[in-house]
Amino acid sequence: MTRTKFFINLFISLGFLLILPDFDLNAQKKEKKEKKEKKYTFNGYLKDLQSFYMFDGFEDLTGENRIHNRFNFKWFPNKNFTVGMGLRNQIIFGEFPKYMNDTFEAFSEIIEANPDLNIPLSYGELLEPNENLLPLAYTIYDGRSLLINTHLDRFWVDWYKGNWQVRIGRQRVNWGKNWVWNPNDLFNAYSFLDFDYEERPGSDAIRVNYFMKKNREIEVVFNPNKNFKEESIYGIKYAFNKWNYDFQLIASSFKTDIALGAGWAGNIKNAGFKGEMTYFVPTDSLSQEGLVAAIGIDYSFDMGLLVQTEILYNQFGSADQQNVLTDAFSGSSLGPKNLWSDRWAFILSLNYSVSPLINASLSSIINPESGAYFILPGVTFSLNENLDFYILAQITEKQILPAPLNKDFYGLLNTRLKWSF
Repeated sequence: MTRTKFFINLFISLGFLLILPDFDLNAQKKEKKEKKEKKYTFNGYLKDLQSFYMFDGFEDLTGENRIHNRFNFKWFPNKNFTVGMGLRNQIIFGEFPKYMNDTFEAFSEIIEANPDLNIPLSYGELLEPNENLLPLAYTIYDGRSLLINTHLDRFWVDWYKGNWQVRIGRQRVNWGKNWVWNPNDLFNAYSFLDFDYEERPGSDAIRVNYFMKKNREIEVVFNPNKNFKEESIYGIKYAFNKWNYDFQLIASSFKTDIALGAGWAGNIKNAGFKGEMTYFVPTDSLSQEGLVAAIGIDYSFDMGLLVQTEILYNQFGSADQQNVLTDAFSGSSLGPKNLWSDRWAFILSLNYSVSPLINASLSSIINPESGAYFILPGVTFSLNENLDFYILAQITEKQILPAPLNKDFYGLLNTRLKWSF
């Protein structure tokens, strides 16, 4: 997308918000006479993430630095309307971007000769988000060892009155119940390994909620796509409470599939018990029919230890040892049918509050059939009320990254300093 087109779309969208009519003029006049309330909120953060890719173990540590800034803005024009925006800006530089761009350049003729493989031509293209409708992401600079991009990943108008709520625009549609793997998250699935994107991806959607008595709710979502017939998603969710459990039933036209699913969240005595599953039935002869399901349990001990465990079954995965980072390095979009590359996956996580200012964690993801694994030890230090320092390792068995990388990969070492405002 060209710079001109990006800013034209951005200004049109901002103009729409500025001319948003006030449907409650009498209420506004009354409020002027009373004490004025704050009509907006504004917050964000600034992060510096240092990552080292372990190629050939510790023999080849390839570094990358990401300076990540985020702005969150909400405007309350009246009691029924809310407007939300979220903007993330990143400056990425170091040896890893340089290595990636050199690799893409070396294989450019092969990549251009095989457009069906959808392999990007630069690191900037690789990191561009998958915009399903609104073009609100732009790579400002895509150099050999420096990348600057910006992404308006939240941009919505919300109307709420009585039992009804309608939200239109780029938003997070969260149908998931689990902690790690969410087969019910049809609209904006995410990777557990992407720890630095707390807000998670959003969707360009129209979402309508109707809240009924006895904690029941109906939610309808329409997520159109530029490739309308093959990529659009629309679905309905019915949520209710029974036996102190929150249940949900979903039905969706998911791209070229019909998706039917269910989820729950509750407790077995003092332990949390969650689960969700979705069955996909193709509407053409080219797709595979199958089930994706995940169940999790969590328990908090009095001494400050939280134990979480979850197991995933993915009929679309493989029983053989897989490269779990293939999608990440190829730029492929994540969805409920490829939450993990293996057919079975199991995670066990321990979180312990060492002190009010220090928290330690250790997670392990294992594929029971092939023995492939990920180990994630981490420590968070709260330096003051708005400043945190995080250390995280993502260690795996040797994985052979596909062309054009052709490298032996053993994981990442990360340190992050985050200032919130």
